[in-house]
Amino acid sequence: DIKLACVSLINWNMAYAQNDGDEYMLSNGVVEQAVTEVDNELMADTSVFDAATRNGANYIYLQYPYRVNSFDSYVPYGAANYSNQNADKYLDSLRASGATVLDLRKELASIGWDLHDGYYLTDKHWKTDSGFVAAGVISKYLSDNYEGFVYHPEYHDKSSYDIKTIDLNNPMIRECVNLYFPKFEVKLRYICLEDEKEEDIELLGGFPDTIFDVTKIESGRFSNVLTAYSTSRVGESFLTETKNELDYDHSGTVLYISNSFSWHIIPYLVLDCDKVVFLHIDAIEIGR
Repeated sequence: DIKLACVSLINWNMAYAQNDGDEYMLSNGVVEQAVTEVDNELMADTSVFDAATRNGANYIYLQYPYRVNSFDSYVPYGAANYSNQNADKYLDSLRASGATVLDLRKELASIGWDLHDGYYLTDKHWKTDSGFVAAGVISKYLSDNYEGFVYHPEYHDKSSYDIKTIDLNNPMIRECVNLYFPKFEVKLRYICLEDEKEEDIELLGGFPDTIFDVTKIESGRFSNVLTAYSTSRVGESFLTETKNELDYDHSGTVLYISNSFSWHIIPYLVLDCDKVVFLHIDAIEIGR
């Protein structure tokens, strides 16, 4: 049976119909979880959109790109993957309900982002570099369409950052993880609102003080991509808040309901708004 994993967010993950246990190896050596059937009954879950509308909040549904696509794919000959076809059906259903959709598959492709180079080979996540680029696309869209968001092109230019490359100490993995540290002035307030500790964690300062856990970086104990990817504090809890403390006109607030794919988007998105609250999708019930 096809399971509908419907993630309604402000939004990140896309509904994807997934068949349990169907895997194959792509031509680049990556094992892919296959979506081998088209779900003709696929309909959007509009519960979060409806809740946002009732509360006077703007709702945006972000569709992220899959590791495979419909036109230039690593899918082996004779195999099928209908991730994008099912996503298209879901987006059409959302639009018919009146929801706003930002399709990052098309937006990223239009600026030359490379699908196959955008994901790690040894991990399910897309690269930190991809999150950085996606943040610019999202920020520009918010600035163009909503008050309170101020897009600064220099904040989304790689030349404005010192890029620290983290190598893994696993000889079996030759990949690395890039972390982007701003060269320009940044003042953020990071609050970890839900944690096993009794009190909230609150940090103030630049990226080394708030966004990235420098103690993890300095330890150098990275055996795989995920451990290095997880140096971002955004994902330390199910609920975190990152606030821009610089004094300029940026009153926009984003509630970002997502998963680990957003950890390396939010730090660069918040530079163009007032604050971003991250809520992990696993912390809420689908459809609530």
